[in-house]
Amino acid sequence: DYASSGSSSSKSVETTQDAMQRLLVSALPFRLRLRHETAAVHRAAVTALFTPAVADKLWSGDAHGQVYRWAVGQAMDHWVKDEDVKSCQKCAKGFTKVERRHHCRKCGRVFCAKCSKGRLPLPELGFSVPTRVCDDTRGVVG
Repeated sequence: DYASSGSSSSKSVETTQDAMQRLLVSALPFRLRLRHETAAVHRAAVTALFTPAVADKLWSGDAHGQVYRWAVGQAMDHWVKDEDVKSCQKCAKGFTKVERRHHCRKCGRVFCAKCSKGRLPLPELGFSVPTRVCDDTRGVVG
């Protein structure tokens, strides 16, 4: 059973996503990250999984007939850890409770909001819609 049934608590959301992540990890030889692309979650046991020939998407269906789409991308192992960075890696502005850290989805470095305003689709990382990138990445890729 790849999902818990009958509960809409955050525990059932984690259980569904964790179970699907374990399924992907066990089936594929490299690390992937599973990202839910819709706001809804399964409230019944998952009864079907589908992946197309190009496995950047995964669909899951449950006992109530609900179908949800997931994005499958590479794990974000290249991200710099938040605790290792005290200031923006471009302008050196210090991070505070107000000035938050933002990861560039492509290079993984940490920036302030001003230095990471760009948005680009990164399908190779599982982001088919534009997502946050730093100014340097936007200049190279965009």
